[in-house]
Amino acid sequence: MAGFGYIPRRGRIKDLACRIAGHPSFVRRLQAPVLFRMLDLAPGRRVLDIGCGCGWMTRELARRSAFAAGVDLRIDRATLRGVPSNCALLACDAAALPFKDGAFERVLLSSVLQMVTDDRALLTEVRRVLAPGGKAVLSVPVGYRHLDRFCAGRGRLHGFLARRMGFPATREELRRRLGAGFGVRGRGYYEPGGLAALVEEAGFKVAWAGYAPGRAASAFHEAWIALALLLGLNPSSMLTFVFYPLFAMRGGSASAAGDELVMEISVK
Repeated sequence: MAGFGYIPRRGRIKDLACRIAGHPSFVRRLQAPVLFRMLDLAPGRRVLDIGCGCGWMTRELARRSAFAAGVDLRIDRATLRGVPSNCALLACDAAALPFKDGAFERVLLSSVLQMVTDDRALLTEVRRVLAPGGKAVLSVPVGYRHLDRFCAGRGRLHGFLARRMGFPATREELRRRLGAGFGVRGRGYYEPGGLAALVEEAGFKVAWAGYAPGRAASAFHEAWIALALLLGLNPSSMLTFVFYPLFAMRGGSASAAGDELVMEISVK
């Protein structure tokens, strides 16, 4: 997946590095093969990417479909450089999408539900723009298996790190700090049963649910987050150039456990 999610950058060295290594989001890149398989992309399909950010996944969707649109609250000018002809990136509120009813056969919400203040309104709008027989694929964080237990256990090592190095003292503090680092404004974390109930209330049925990335990749991801917290770094700054190749082969499949829940839904 060399160059996956490549977006042109200023400066020859930086642009060359991005051409080789692609987008620097560890979790997003490991989830991408799972999400793309679940979306069941085809040349004739229209795809909507809600919460597209810098548009890297939208561009990849456009390569695999007839047309892909990405929406987010803000689209930087640099993001629009080199956008293919069958791809559109728009700045808008996802709860009021500028598309007609049934405009898309596929909708992707990759780690976006936890970022909005009204997840029910967003799912209602997804249902409106989804064509009959279409489906949506979403992913949400469900917590951090190892870090949650580490903070909840409050052992000697945890106490030392909390007192001397500013590590989160409780699970609640951990989630609050990570939520601030990742820009979370909504619910933050979901329970599998709660997410299923939410999508059913919005008029969907759950076709499949699992986790991605899997145990090994999620554990490594959490190790980097712990290091970032200890060093005072933003946890969203992932060191893909170093550790992505180590887990690229194993991270491309769904698992029975992981940090993010992935769900395929369709209209009832």
